Parts: sequence; structure tokens; C-alpha cells
Amino acid sequence: YPTKSPVRLFWRNSLDCLKALFSNPLFSESIELTPQQIYKTAERLVRVYGKWMSGDLAWRMQVSVVLPECTILSSDKTHITNISGGKATHPLLISLANIHMDVHNKASSNAFLLTALLPIPDFIHPVKCMKSLLEDCL
Repeated sequence: YPTKSPVRLFWRNSLDCLKALFSNPLFSESIELTPQQIYKTAERLVRVYGKWMSGDLAWRMQVSVVLPECTILSSDKTHITNISGGKATHPLLISLANIHMDVHNKASSNAFLLTALLPIPDFIHPVKCMKSLLEDCL
């Protein structure tokens, strides 16, 4: 369907982003690479789940080769320009689930890397509800 302006997708390889996070020396003390099981008592009757590495998925991933479950993807609509055209996009951010939460919560730690800018196209259609439907489907 036609749009008011050409749709451009800006992206970079997500594996390169994950390699950059793993090799970042700032995260050397805040990345957990070994899963753990924490129990309330010595009899190991009640297990405590808190961090991501204390969950069952982390234990199952120890035997897998590919680790897609340990990534976090985040996106939210962001306005790029308000004055000239009101351009908006959805930035797609990627991070690792085994980075400590206190590091994730600091915006200055750069624990999330920009992987893609997903455009929000403005479709040209004479029927307004069809235009909205096209935007929602995309």
C-alpha cells in the first residue's frame, strides 16, 4: 500500500550486539554465567526464585547450544521530531537477561543496545478506518 514517504528500516546484526554486551569490560562483574538454586532450608524443600539465573530455564539452557532465551527485547513508540512532520519510530533495544538488575536499571550503564529503528509509516488510503487498520497490522 502506498505511504506518504518511503519506509526505511535501520538495523544492525543482533548477534553483534550480544557479542558487544558479553565482551564489555564494564559488565564483567555484573554478568552471571552459572545458574544457581537457592533453598530456604538445608533440607531443600522450598526453593527460592528471585533472579533470572535461579529459574528452571537457566538450568535447561546449560545443555543447549543456542541461547535465544537469555535475551531481552524492548520497544516503545518514540517521537523523533515534533516540529517538522511529527516523525515517530519504534526503537528495538536488546540486552542480556543475566546482567544484574541494578545494572539494567541504570540508564548510564548502556545495558540495552539499539538493534533496529522500526518505522511507523503514514499510509495513503481514502477510507480512514482502512488507514488505521493498515497501521495497526504493521
